[in-house]
Amino acid sequence: MAHRPLYRNPPANPHTTFLLLLLLPLLTPTLAAKNFIFFQPDEMRAESVGAYNNTFTKTPNFDKFANQGTRFNQAHTSHTVCSQSRVAFVTGWPTHVAGHRSLWSLLHSTEPNLFKYF
Repeated sequence: MAHRPLYRNPPANPHTTFLLLLLLPLLTPTLAAKNFIFFQPDEMRAESVGAYNNTFTKTPNFDKFANQGTRFNQAHTSHTVCSQSRVAFVTGWPTHVAGHRSLWSLLHSTEPNLFKYF
C-alpha cells in the first residue's frame, strides 16, 4: 500500500498571498505593550536579595518585583567585566565578538539592540 498524505496543500495564489499579508495587520488584534524591567546591579549576588531566601538583608522592592514577575534562577554572566557582559546581553553577541566597551560608549545603529523591541 502506497503512503498517502493526510491532506494536500493547494498551490498558493501569489495575489491572494499578497492580499492576506497586506491585510493581516488590520485583522489581528493589537497587543498591549509589555513592561520589561531588567535589573543588573553591580557586584550583587542573588543570595543578597530576600526573594532568594536571604533573611538578613531587607529588599522589599526587589522581592515585590521577583514575586510578581519572572525570575531566572540559573542566569549567569558571560564575562567578569560588567560592561562587556551588558553589551553581550543587549546585542546577543558573544563577548569576544562584542568586544570590551567603556561605560560611555554607545551602540552603533547598525549593531543589534535588544531594547529596540520593547
